[in-house]
Amino acid sequence: MEFDEAVSNVCQLFRINKLSDFQYNAIKKITEKKNDVFINMPTGSGKSLTYEALPIVFDCLSEGSPRCEYQPKMNILIVVSPLVSLMKDQVDRLNALGIKAISLSLISSANEENDLLNGRYSIVYGSPESWLLNEKWRSMLLSNSYSNKICAVAVDEAHIIKHWGKSSSNKHAAFRECFMKLGELRSLVPTTFVVLTATATEETKQDIFEVLLMADPYVITESPNKLNITYYVSYINKYDKLNELFKWLTDELLERGVDCTRTIIYCQTITQCSTLYAVMRESLGERNFLDQNNKCMVLIEMLHSCTPEANKREILSSFQKVDGSIRVLVATISFGMGVDSKGVTNVVHFGPSKNVESYIQETGRAGRGGTHGNAFLLYSSLLLRHVDKDMKSYVKTECCRREFLLSFFEPARSVVKPSPDHLCCDSCALKCKCGLTNCGVQYCYPITSSMPNPLVIRDVSFAEREQLKNKLFSYYKGIVQSLKKSTTQEGKAKVLFAPKFLLGFSEHHILQTVEHCHKIFSYSDIYTHVEIWDEKHAVQIYKILNDVFGDLEEYTFALEENRGDNDDSNIDDEAFQQWNEIANDEELLGLVLDCSQLTLDDTFTDNSDSSVDL
Repeated sequence: MEFDEAVSNVCQLFRINKLSDFQYNAIKKITEKKNDVFINMPTGSGKSLTYEALPIVFDCLSEGSPRCEYQPKMNILIVVSPLVSLMKDQVDRLNALGIKAISLSLISSANEENDLLNGRYSIVYGSPESWLLNEKWRSMLLSNSYSNKICAVAVDEAHIIKHWGKSSSNKHAAFRECFMKLGELRSLVPTTFVVLTATATEETKQDIFEVLLMADPYVITESPNKLNITYYVSYINKYDKLNELFKWLTDELLERGVDCTRTIIYCQTITQCSTLYAVMRESLGERNFLDQNNKCMVLIEMLHSCTPEANKREILSSFQKVDGSIRVLVATISFGMGVDSKGVTNVVHFGPSKNVESYIQETGRAGRGGTHGNAFLLYSSLLLRHVDKDMKSYVKTECCRREFLLSFFEPARSVVKPSPDHLCCDSCALKCKCGLTNCGVQYCYPITSSMPNPLVIRDVSFAEREQLKNKLFSYYKGIVQSLKKSTTQEGKAKVLFAPKFLLGFSEHHILQTVEHCHKIFSYSDIYTHVEIWDEKHAVQIYKILNDVFGDLEEYTFALEENRGDNDDSNIDDEAFQQWNEIANDEELLGLVLDCSQLTLDDTFTDNSDSSVDL
């Protein structure tokens, strides 16, 4: 069978009219078996089809294959994927199309395992740990059922090799070191590699090539430059309140309802996400519900790694429709890999992404239909604490923000900018002299910063400050011991992080409260003077202040009803999502816990490297 006939069979199986040019070229190059292939294309471009089609194409091209008819001969594709959830979605979709696929992490019966070991699946997914550390799967790759049948190895979401495989600190090991050892697959499976990612800087790309031993790959890439997105950066100060920062959006929701421009708001932590969602929900009240008889029909929703699966499916389903009811989504990076959002106009970052690659990928969800999009970034010194130096430089640059971002992906001289200049970014807008109607209007985040209320202070004695500090320390010790007890009772560590990251409350917050206690009279004052995000800690600070001084305002702190306490809500959601992935994969969980040298006692010991360091 000729190559084009094989492609025709692929289109028929996947129910599409034709392959895109890059898909056609990539598949053809892989079948030639001369070069590895590296594909760097945006989310939603159809990258996954370039490897999913390979067993079918190789079967069709096999000697003796009938013309114009696909009959499985069981060429096998090996896929390396970072997330259990991604593997499950892809396996389910492929099986629904009639293509036999399985994940090593999701084998449900002895029959499935037997079929797997005997090479009866066309596509086999697994994590780096499964392929490299599990002797059964390593031996399987070398068996007669596989050694002559493997047509290619696909490495999906390859930028993870750098972000999860490398440690960002000399103090800690990499989160998943097996990503940096994927080159070992070459000795087990000496065949063509196809490597895919949506965003990779030049530095990341070279890291990928080095780790995967890609000497002279055939590179297919598309610039991440989206000319229909305008970039804005705004500094927020301690007097800016959440309801005022997002009043422009809640006002539009109240006025336009389901016709409101679709917006994603990215937060850095689960607690920020929950708090902002609660504030916006409170502003909307019952207007959030489009149908009082159907509580799923809402204008604003929240998504993070702890969102129940049923809720997550509803949210993703709505966001994958241009006319879906959800118009504003408050999310963490859990709204990430493999999600094809539609109709998004605004992407707001409440605090920068961890790195430039993540920021480009997240802002790229705006304007996907070709309409104009806006990328707003809000930052403060607190929100810059856990981002890399490039993102810190980005928020402070006075040069073209587009050129700054794209300099990590392509030569600055090749960056194409939109015309007129005021459509590029807030920096370029200040210099634009096009004379059009909107030119000269300062492009910025749509808020008028609030002024501080007149200062009210109390006289505080040394004894009162000491009493306050002691009460706050007693509260802190209590929640640390509670966390230690709850995690050790479960039989294994839920997470391997210092308690200040888990609890969202530390000596830092105690010292801030004591320092500013002479001017704290309300919950609003607590959030102004103490870098706190979790409601339950704000409530305890309030109660302790009132115990000591007895003069605080009466106040009801309204947050979302039925929102359960979550001791893990202050942990960075990327880390939390990673640990959820491990928890869902018993094999991987065992490997990680066996390899880990960090214990709960280490985590809560004052003189260890992992103790609270303030």
